[in-house]
Amino acid sequence: MATFSAAVSQSADDVSGQNTGNVSSTLIYQDAAAPQYGGYRFQNVTIPAGSAITAATLDVYVQNASYDSPNLEIYCQAADNPGAFSDGEDWFTGTRSWTTGKGTWTGTDIGTGWKTTADFAAALQEVIDRGGWSSGNAVVVGTKSLSGCSLRIRTYDNTSDGLGNSAAVLNVTYTTGAAARPAVYYALMMPG
Repeated sequence: MATFSAAVSQSADDVSGQNTGNVSSTLIYQDAAAPQYGGYRFQNVTIPAGSAITAATLDVYVQNASYDSPNLEIYCQAADNPGAFSDGEDWFTGTRSWTTGKGTWTGTDIGTGWKTTADFAAALQEVIDRGGWSSGNAVVVGTKSLSGCSLRIRTYDNTSDGLGNSAAVLNVTYTTGAAARPAVYYALMMPG
């Protein structure tokens, strides 16, 4: 089993907004109204094509104890190598397509500080399985608030309290090569 981890590494790689994004926001607002969306782009994701994703989560920094109740869906952009976000882009409901697979992160009064989302391996697997996927491409993760969600997450630009960068981190566990192939694959490949 192998692991991969990377943080959002520039301002244009995380975005807060309902339909039109704000890449310089210091917080990603995820409330039930509208709904609201959060976006995270991770560069140079060195997961080989053909890998089997066993777990995928985000570590995010929850800013405020008054807004610490997640209820959101987590998708990946259905693209081989998605670009950075731009201010005003209708990025979730307009210009970008999303995976069918998703994760759902729920909780109530989880507190502030670093928190780990629910698993969204099914969404990331769809990206890795794309014909144009190549190790080193970028991955975009998008979150959509559901009823009861009340959450504030720090972005790459949030350094106001002296803690330094609090950008989201993608953590993936996967298998490659023979370990990624189900046993039935070998049964089908064997002659006679």
